[in-house]
Amino acid sequence: MAKQTLISQGRRRLRSLIVVLVVLVIGLVVWLVGFSSALALQRVEVRGAELVTASDVITAANLEIGRPMIQIRSLDVGSRILAAIPEVATVDVSRQWPKTVVLQITERQIVFQVVVHRGYSWVSSDGVVFHSTTKPADALIAAVSPNDGPLLRDVASVIVALPEWLGQQVQTISAATKDSITLKLSDKRQVIWGSAEETELKIQVIEQLLTIPGHYYDISAPTNPAVR
Repeated sequence: MAKQTLISQGRRRLRSLIVVLVVLVIGLVVWLVGFSSALALQRVEVRGAELVTASDVITAANLEIGRPMIQIRSLDVGSRILAAIPEVATVDVSRQWPKTVVLQITERQIVFQVVVHRGYSWVSSDGVVFHSTTKPADALIAAVSPNDGPLLRDVASVIVALPEWLGQQVQTISAATKDSITLKLSDKRQVIWGSAEETELKIQVIEQLLTIPGHYYDISAPTNPAVR
């Protein structure tokens, strides 16, 4: 009986020791990952930057060197970059253990440009003015107010939808209002597109209409087009 009691006590002590060791190991892991410098941020790497500099992205990310990697909130970092740098369309924040954070950015692409003062502002497919240059880029120039976001989006949607055969003929685009989008072709003819609605139908109509001699092709009402 005494022997069994000793064995039972020994087992309880062993279990208690195992529990203590497990708690100590967990505590050590938590401390190493969450609070020590062993897995703290030491390097930030930027990929995909062309229009902007890596230093601009790092500054916008506002990552604290020496902060434990586990404490870095990827969504917060990405939101700061997107808010500060309009050239960036998306950003993916990933950890490369033990001490590196990688910022993989995708930049916006130019769909058209508008003349602003003595420079050119680039506009993306979602109508965002995201970059400026002193010389024109290899993209269509549009006479559109750079401050009219909805109109910029409408013009961008029309340009993106144009088939290659028509897009190659477009020299410039103008739009004073959402219903007055006009394409000026390289042969001096003009296509009065109207609004950004019914784009697919307008493309079908203009393909046939351009075979008719004329200078102005009005497809603002695609079911009732006109040539003059």
